[in-house]
Amino acid sequence: MASSSSYIARSPEERATIWKGRKSAFSAVGRLSPDFIVQDGVVPRGKLGLALRRIGEMAGEHGLRVANVFHAGDGNLHPLILYDGQQPGQFENAERLAGRILDLCIEHGGSITGEHGVGIEKINQMCSQFSRAELAMAVEAGVGTIVLDNADEARRLSELLGGREQRVLLRVTPGVDADTHEAIWS
Repeated sequence: MASSSSYIARSPEERATIWKGRKSAFSAVGRLSPDFIVQDGVVPRGKLGLALRRIGEMAGEHGLRVANVFHAGDGNLHPLILYDGQQPGQFENAERLAGRILDLCIEHGGSITGEHGVGIEKINQMCSQFSRAELAMAVEAGVGTIVLDNADEARRLSELLGGREQRVLLRVTPGVDADTHEAIWS
């Protein structure tokens, strides 16, 4: 996949205009679909075209549309999976596609997160990217602080690691929104 042209901003004003367009992409998608899932993964730059093409094919297999926002310079992908949450089964179908996209990133030598981290939506792909032994080693080594959204996420990760509940401590962080929790590997 090659670009037919490129443009280099020549002033701060031109840079601001380009960034405004980039930052408006997500809200613009709201006009295309009542609901969407934003995914975050990364592939090597040389595989970006292959990955985008395959994401389009997978979207067709799921009967969904995907709007791709990405960083061509570093391979970060932010596919926006469009669905209608009022239609039975569409959300679950969109989630399955989101998981497949992350698996695709791994298959192409990338990662399940380009820049936004791992939350409950990606917890299953942790075991696609890392073996149980690798995850258990990280826990044993005391990786440090891992921010999780809620207790269910901590339990799910614990299950993936073979039930090491004693290793996961979940607490509300003082001064942080009560819905945000911090899991400390002990």
